Amino acid sequence: MHDEHANAEGEHGHHHPLPPPEPDNVAVLPAIAWGVGSFVGLLVTIGLLSGYFWMERRAEDHVKVYESYEPKAMLEAKVAPAKQLESFRKLENGKVQIPVNEAMKIIAKDRP
Repeated sequence: MHDEHANAEGEHGHHHPLPPPEPDNVAVLPAIAWGVGSFVGLLVTIGLLSGYFWMERRAEDHVKVYESYEPKAMLEAKVAPAKQLESFRKLENGKVQIPVNEAMKIIAKDRP
């Protein structure tokens, strides 16, 4: 009986009862709301980023497919006016067409 009493009181004979457990003060609803809100926010962010990258990829594909391909006639139509501005040629009415840069030099020489 002496041994049982010694074990209950500890090695030094002092009896220290454990304090009562504290009640759990976890607010369950705010914790669940925060978790659900975080999850929904993550889904919205993923959706927005996916939409953004999808639109950018479609725009890039559009450029690759439609804007980088030009028929030969369209390319020639763009180059022809530039060639006319940069070359000499005799017109049907007997006049001579000269490059724009040459014409600007002539006009600049004539001015005082």
